Amino acid sequence: MRLLAGAMSVDPGALERSVGVRVELRFEPSINPFVWRAHEHRTFFSRLHYVMIVSNAFVVAPEGIGTLLEMSPVPQPLQVRKLYATPLILVGKMWAELVEWGRRSMLEAWLRAQAALTESARALQRETHERP
Repeated sequence: MRLLAGAMSVDPGALERSVGVRVELRFEPSINPFVWRAHEHRTFFSRLHYVMIVSNAFVVAPEGIGTLLEMSPVPQPLQVRKLYATPLILVGKMWAELVEWGRRSMLEAWLRAQAALTESARALQRETHERP
């Protein structure tokens, strides 16, 4: 399981299992000393793409805007089943309002669209069956 948080350090006892996926930044010249295996990227996009491909789960800890930006593309491939059995776990109270917003804004809109689509399909079916 990978932790999706930029500068999180890991337990030194888990050194043999720790993996760091970082972007080369001038103001962060070195890799976290607790990282056993590092994968470095020149762009945030390539880093995010790599994390999406290799992760078994996404555990998002409360952090800053970078964590929010890295987490935001994750639900879409889960929704369209491009990632299978890959949990997205939001840790902490920080995410409750975001989850509620998604439920309220996106889920309800999706359900309304499905209902409208179903009604359109029924109307088309009625029209087709009523033709001589």
